[in-house]
Amino acid sequence: MAPSKKFNIAAYCEHMEQILGGQEGPAKIFWEALSFAVSAHQDQRRKSGEAYVSHPLLVAKILVEELDIRDPELLAAAVLHDTVEDVPEVTSEVIGE
Repeated sequence: MAPSKKFNIAAYCEHMEQILGGQEGPAKIFWEALSFAVSAHQDQRRKSGEAYVSHPLLVAKILVEELDIRDPELLAAAVLHDTVEDVPEVTSEVIGE
């Protein structure tokens, strides 16, 4: 089995910024969710060794690129979808805040 390509968070952020805009204004909630998810999953790895957060971030990217979804709140939900189920200290109430 070939080693997986390492997820490049910086390149991901640059790509999403080109699509959604910067961290101020309407896209702010997406960027806050991204930061929260990266922090919450920072010590988690997939069986492949890839950063755990790569999956939810790629879900958001698929929504943008393949379904043309640009709503920052929907994309934030995509980015956060694994945190409640896979990070014990993150509850629905924490996400709501």
